[in-house]
Amino acid sequence: MVGILVSWSLFELFASKNVLGQRILNFIQLVCSPFVGAIMGIAIAQATDAPEWLGGVIGGTGGLLALVLQLVQVGWFYRLQGLPIWAIFFQDILCISLVVFAFDAPQ
Repeated sequence: MVGILVSWSLFELFASKNVLGQRILNFIQLVCSPFVGAIMGIAIAQATDAPEWLGGVIGGTGGLLALVLQLVQVGWFYRLQGLPIWAIFFQDILCISLVVFAFDAPQ
């Protein structure tokens, strides 16, 4: 897991230097964001001992929320030619919480 996170971070660091790399990153993040949001929602549901059916509902809601947030980010990227610094910090906080939940509930 650490190897995947490090390799993705290095790819993101080097690919974000040119326009084509930024577009590729936006596409990959747009495709993967619903899955990551669903994993986050299910991890939160398992951490709170919610019923199993509610875990699926929370996972689906988390996936949709992550997709909407990523769509907003892609729209801002193309409209504003970049992202506001507060949006980047907010996304980093969400990523850190995802990593904490992933290491807390590895099942």
